[in-house]
Amino acid sequence: MEDWYWSSYHTFLKVQPSKLHREVVLENFEGKQQFIKFHKGKPEISGDDLEFI
Repeated sequence: MEDWYWSSYHTFLKVQPSKLHREVVLENFEGKQQFIKFHKGKPEISGDDLEFI
């Protein structure tokens, strides 16, 4: 995701204003660090939390 030009990955990690609903997405991942880990293939999500994926 980090290297793909069309990905919104980096936009979710920036502070600049965006049309993306950054807070909603990052909240689903329980924060920025979990978002990064998930996209690097190291999620720490289990049980009922997987239902949103």
